Amino acid sequence: MELNSYYQDRGMMKYFGFMLSEHNASMDKETAERYLVILGKDEMDPEQIYDVLDYSIMKHEPVAIQLNIRDVEGNFLPDYEGFVRGYDDLKINIESTLIPISEIRHVELKQVERWFK
Repeated sequence: MELNSYYQDRGMMKYFGFMLSEHNASMDKETAERYLVILGKDEMDPEQIYDVLDYSIMKHEPVAIQLNIRDVEGNFLPDYEGFVRGYDDLKINIESTLIPISEIRHVELKQVERWFK
């Protein structure tokens, strides 16, 4: 009697139980990011953009900036979020990232949830 006649190997199926939950979660996250569709927000005039930036600097509030740039599939890029450190005629400095003003589509104040009341 041979051992192989009693045992039928399941191939790769026997290793699926070894996948960690963290690995499965990271795979699900990558899949969600891959199929994420970011819609375009309303395009703003330069004066509206400067008004929001000035208010953000005065009140020290974070902003979310959507650029007027699309990826290969036609979706907009994720928003840049952070505090405005300053700006001039050409660029905005947000958390040490320089963003050209000519590329900005929309600027809005980001709602911050305070841990105190």
